[in-house]
Amino acid sequence: GGYFGGVDADTFGGISATQFNQHYLGTGFTIYIVCKSDETNVTGGGDYLIDFRGNGLCGGTTNRFYIKVNAGDEHLKCNLLDYSCGGTGSELNSGEDFGTGHHVVMVELRIGTNESKLYIDNVLKDTTTVNATSIVSLAGAVTEGTMALGGQCLASSLGGGASLSQLAFKGRIYEVHMYGHGNNTTLHPNQKEYLRMYFNWKYGFNLPA
Repeated sequence: GGYFGGVDADTFGGISATQFNQHYLGTGFTIYIVCKSDETNVTGGGDYLIDFRGNGLCGGTTNRFYIKVNAGDEHLKCNLLDYSCGGTGSELNSGEDFGTGHHVVMVELRIGTNESKLYIDNVLKDTTTVNATSIVSLAGAVTEGTMALGGQCLASSLGGGASLSQLAFKGRIYEVHMYGHGNNTTLHPNQKEYLRMYFNWKYGFNLPA
């Protein structure tokens, strides 16, 4: 084992010497990101807010989940890419320039036709359908699970090495909330309302109910 200079993972609360957890990103997942882009002309592969890579359900092929500001049109895009089970991407697209203002981005992943959703500032922007078998393992084992906040994970990050990144988000990421739920559920409406009020109070936003 050894994540921190040869110290076993279970020294820091992991479930074994070489593994932190058995979590995965898939259906029944909600993420909030409070951010501000400073970029008005995104080029190349885009500016990544967050990027996850990990094994899929059907084998060792690396699946991905990311949220980024797209190059060219500056739309905010989110995708769950399933390479392991013969699936395809499940893309969400804001359909408009993300701009340089302060925003609260929220993505829900849930099984069902158009049950996965992208919100910006509490306004629904897009829906898509996610395959029930599409997951990204975040198990923390030495052969899988890595993420980058404010950049894109490099494929070479897998295999127990550091989480290297590129295509950095040019701006500010103030906070990130991630919630995993069982039984294909997402946050209860009351919980979403508490978060809306919290963001309005903390940042002076006027997010609609």
